[in-house]
Order: sequence, then structure tokens, then C-alpha cells
Amino acid sequence: MESIYLQTVAEEAGQLIDLTRQEPLEGRLMRYIGPAKFTTMTAALSPGLAGIPQATCEVVSQRRHIQEEIIRWKKKDVGTVVLRFTLGPAVCASIASTESLDENLLSSYFQ
Repeated sequence: MESIYLQTVAEEAGQLIDLTRQEPLEGRLMRYIGPAKFTTMTAALSPGLAGIPQATCEVVSQRRHIQEEIIRWKKKDVGTVVLRFTLGPAVCASIASTESLDENLLSSYFQ
């Protein structure tokens, strides 16, 4: 619910970037609707699985590791998932803590 509210406020303020029509801008909330790939908390990011270049996998994996170290400082059993998609030549990735996920919405990934 919180993310829907943030999206609505950003959109009304003209601060929401629609990635299907606009270039990403640092610090702005972005919306993307389209094909994407999901990496679960037990899977490593690799070019074959992810469909993205090795160098990109390495950068995203490094960032993921840093985020996991930070969130595990308080709670050891927390993991991360990665959502990624390509937008023209650019690769976009979003790393989220398993603490912020609704497991019911992701159940099809674990069947």
C-alpha cells in the first residue's frame, strides 16, 4: 500500500519517470511495466540465467552482497532478491530485502 501511495504522490507531482517513455533520472521514482526476470534469494546472478552481460552481473552481485551485509547486521536470516530488465541498451536491477516481500505474491517462483 505504501508503494502505491508513493507512486501516486510522485505522479501527481510530476516526479514519476515512466521508463517506457522517459530516460531514468537519478533520485526519481521510476515505473516500468514489461518483461523482467527475477532471481530468488538462493540463486546467484549469472549471465546465462540473468540474460545480461558478465560485467553487469558482477556489479549487481557486488551491490547485492553489500546490501545483504547491511541488512544482516540486525537479522542474520534475511536475504535479497533481484528483479532485472533491459531498457534498450541499459540493464536495470532492483535489489530488495526478503523482509519487504509478500511471499504469497511470489509463490509461483517456488513451486
